[in-house]
Amino acid sequence: MRRWRQIAGAGVAVCALGLTGCGDDDADTGPTASPTTPIATPATTTTPDSASQQSVETASISAAQRALRTAADAVPNGRAFDVEIETSNGKQVFDVKVASDGNEVKVLVDQLGEQVVAQSRSDEPSDDVAKVESATFDAGRALEAAAEREPGAKLVEMELDTNRDGLLIWQVELVRANGSEVEVDVDARTGAVVGIGQG
Repeated sequence: MRRWRQIAGAGVAVCALGLTGCGDDDADTGPTASPTTPIATPATTTTPDSASQQSVETASISAAQRALRTAADAVPNGRAFDVEIETSNGKQVFDVKVASDGNEVKVLVDQLGEQVVAQSRSDEPSDDVAKVESATFDAGRALEAAAEREPGAKLVEMELDTNRDGLLIWQVELVRANGSEVEVDVDARTGAVVGIGQG
């Protein structure tokens, strides 16, 4: 907040005294300066910098489900276990991680979920690759279960994880139509929704 500054003018009286031949003792009073009107500095309002507010990449549930299938079919015995939406070469793509016979393969799928854009195998597979074998409820069905609890929402990302109780779950992060984020946890063995919270 800025402070207001006030410039005050002081009245100055000028008195001329007669030294000789002065017939009266009246003093001559000079012009008095009027006080200056206070100058108010307008207050400024700070608004959030729109450039600093990063937008969240989202995709429709149907396109995400197609992308999961496309990525899994792109490698032998493929099972998708992680998906994010990102931008590559100026275009939105699905970044899907797929487990394939103990290996981890990264598959980029176009925004429609139909075409493989690129793929590469990781030299160091993540721990989630081993977890996929225990996930009898696959990523596509888990995404569908989460979407049924949040109709009209769009996908931000999903991954296979273990919650604090040691339960293997699919963590599905969604954005509702009003812009709020929500995380839906789906049991990776039964398909039951076991938790809903803020994303």
